Amino acid sequence: MIPVMQTKFGNDGNCLAACIASLLEMDIDDVPVYLDDDTWYEQYEKWLTSKGVTVLYISEPVNGPWRISNGFNMILCGESPRGHHAVIGRSRSGSIRFVHDPHPSGDYIIGDPTSIIILIKVK
Repeated sequence: MIPVMQTKFGNDGNCLAACIASLLEMDIDDVPVYLDDDTWYEQYEKWLTSKGVTVLYISEPVNGPWRISNGFNMILCGESPRGHHAVIGRSRSGSIRFVHDPHPSGDYIIGDPTSIIILIKVK
């Protein structure tokens, strides 16, 4: 994972695109931003599939404790001091730890994530 910072903020923010770029080690400008509340997941899933990546999406409720293999990076979505946000977490010792916040504040999310997105490269 190579940390990428988001370049857009507020309602048109690209924190999720920054997390995807970080995990896939891509330039943020190469990752599309889908802001439609109804179809964003399907659009990302289709785009990621074209890049050889399968998506596992875990939605509410996602409070722990977690038992995910150590060293597995994932996107954690939840509430931040500024509203809904996406950050990167990593499993360690049976729980999830924050490892990268694409927002310059570094505030991460508050409380348990409301959803988790796991990207799996398919060869």
